[in-house]
Amino acid sequence: MPFFFLVSGYLHRNAETVPLILKMAKRMLVPFCFFIVIGYLYFVVKNHSLSLDTLYNTARNIVYGKSITANVIIWFLLAMFFVRILGNFFIKQPKYWSVPIILLFVLFVVARKNYFFLGSAMMAMPFYLAGYYGRRIIDAAVNNRYGVLIGLLCLIATIAISSINGKVSMMGFRFGRTSYEWLNMVLFYSNGIIGSLMLLCFSGLIKKESKLVKLVSRCSISIVGFQAIPIRLWGSYAGPDSGYGVSILFSVFVVACCVGFHLMVEKKANWLLGGR
Repeated sequence: MPFFFLVSGYLHRNAETVPLILKMAKRMLVPFCFFIVIGYLYFVVKNHSLSLDTLYNTARNIVYGKSITANVIIWFLLAMFFVRILGNFFIKQPKYWSVPIILLFVLFVVARKNYFFLGSAMMAMPFYLAGYYGRRIIDAAVNNRYGVLIGLLCLIATIAISSINGKVSMMGFRFGRTSYEWLNMVLFYSNGIIGSLMLLCFSGLIKKESKLVKLVSRCSISIVGFQAIPIRLWGSYAGPDSGYGVSILFSVFVVACCVGFHLMVEKKANWLLGGR
C-alpha cells in the first residue's frame, strides 16, 4: 500500500480543485461503487438471498472506516480519492494547507477514528508527499548502476524492520505492535519508504515495453477491485493452507481472472472502471 501511494505522489500533477474532484470521482468513486455492487452480488448468489445484512454491514463499515463486508480490498480507492485531493491542496499551497492537514493527521491518530477511510488517507499522505518531493532521490536510486544492490539492501532492511514492528494495516489504521505509538509510526513510515524504494529499484529489471506488463498495468484497477471474488471462492473450497507453490499459482490465476474481467467490462462499459 505505501508503494502505491508513493508512486501516485511521484506522478502528481497540479490541477484546479473542481475539475480534479470531478476527475477523481470518475476515476475512483465510480469504480469504488461498481466493485461494491459486484462484491454484494457475490453474496446474493452465494446465499441465495438478498443478503440484506451484507448490504447493511457494508454501508455501516464504509461510514466507520472498517473492513468493507462486500469487498474488503476496495477501501483503497476511497482513501486515494481523499489523498489525491488533499495532496493537491498541500503541494499547490503548502503555506496555507500544511498546518490544517498536519492537524487533521494528528486528530485522526489521537481519536483512532477512520470515518470514510479518511484516517487511512491521512496515514497514506506522508507517502504521497514523499513520492512528490523525493522525485530526484527516487530517480537517482532507480537509474543507478547499482540499483539492484540498493534494492537488495532495502529488502534486508524491510525484513528487519518488519520483524520488529510486526503487522500493520492502513485499512485498519494500525501502525505496528510495539508498546510505543510514536515508535510504531517511525518504523512504519521508514519501512514503507524503504520497501517502496526496493520495489522501484527492482522494477528496473522489468521490460516496460512488454505487452504483458502493459496489459497488467492497464487492468490494475480491476486487479484491486475484483480479486476478492476468486479469493473468496478459493477460500470456500480449498481453505487457506495450500502451500507456497499452490499459492503462487493461484495468485497468477487471480490476476488472470481480474484481467479477463477488466477486458470484458472495458468493451461494454469502460466508465464503470474509471475510463472514458
